Amino acid sequence: MGTAQVEGELWGAKARDWAERCEHVSVPLWRTMLEAADVREGTRFLDLGCGSAGSSVLARDRGAKVWGFDASENLLEIARERVPDGKFRQGEIEELPYENEQFDVVFAANSLQFVENKARALSEVKRVKAPGGKFVIGMWCEPERCEMSVVFKALMELAPPPPDASPSLAIRENLVNLITSNGFTIRQEGEVECVFDFESVEQFVSANSSPGIIVGLSRMVGEEAVVSAMRNAAASVADSTGRVRLSNWFRWLACV
Repeated sequence: MGTAQVEGELWGAKARDWAERCEHVSVPLWRTMLEAADVREGTRFLDLGCGSAGSSVLARDRGAKVWGFDASENLLEIARERVPDGKFRQGEIEELPYENEQFDVVFAANSLQFVENKARALSEVKRVKAPGGKFVIGMWCEPERCEMSVVFKALMELAPPPPDASPSLAIRENLVNLITSNGFTIRQEGEVECVFDFESVEQFVSANSSPGIIVGLSRMVGEEAVVSAMRNAAASVADSTGRVRLSNWFRWLACV
């Protein structure tokens, strides 16, 4: 079973919940990446790991011609509703169904970490990116700079880490080494804060039960255990009104 089939099924399990309750937390990252890539009227824009098209909507609003690619057909169904004139397809990032040098901007926000063969995926990015075009990638910053880490830590304690875990791309050195060793030159980089803001612990738990990685963990150890761990972790950082507001930093690189 391919990576896209596995990830697509997990991320598609609660597609509407993800699209309506959780995806929006990445808007500051998307806007910064689009600006760095100079997405404008007529830009041929490929959104890798487009999900339910949150970032594609913003690109479309800047005048771009949008193509989107994702592992989950359920998320792509929502993407087509949101960007009716976009061209959305499902599959493996390691095997992109596009012509050589087709896109002015290839955009990947929090998607490359889920790809099994990252070198092959980056080779495909180079193939479909036009000469002089940009590849812009966004990723979590180091755990100590992300307040969601208290939740991730609680969840990680429920199951052992995979034996073949690759180096975390949240570490700048790992991300830079991966990008540059696969033929890209970094022209710009920066960081942006995304605040995950939920009115209550229960709202936080409900929204953050939708990502594919959480769905997969729930299937492994049981949904009750996962919900309990998330609830306790969120409650530990909630303010006096019960609001859960977590500051998280994300890194972006604009490459040629």
